[in-house]
Amino acid sequence: MEQALRNLEAVCGETYQSGFGPNDHARFFCMAAFNNHCALKRASNEEARTKLRASLARNCGVLQVQGMAGRCTYCQ
Repeated sequence: MEQALRNLEAVCGETYQSGFGPNDHARFFCMAAFNNHCALKRASNEEARTKLRASLARNCGVLQVQGMAGRCTYCQ
């Protein structure tokens, strides 16, 4: 998982930031939100951006229900 995150950071040009530890179950959803965030930067058309925004909202929604959205930079 760490290598996948490093690869995503390299493609995105940003460093992943969150308030979750490596064993926190909610970390997965924040990492998915980071992936959505990075893909939005590269999206070439409105249809892709709409789908990515919806995916970002779903990932952040899971964190919101758990009261953890504030700990994920990409959900703020």
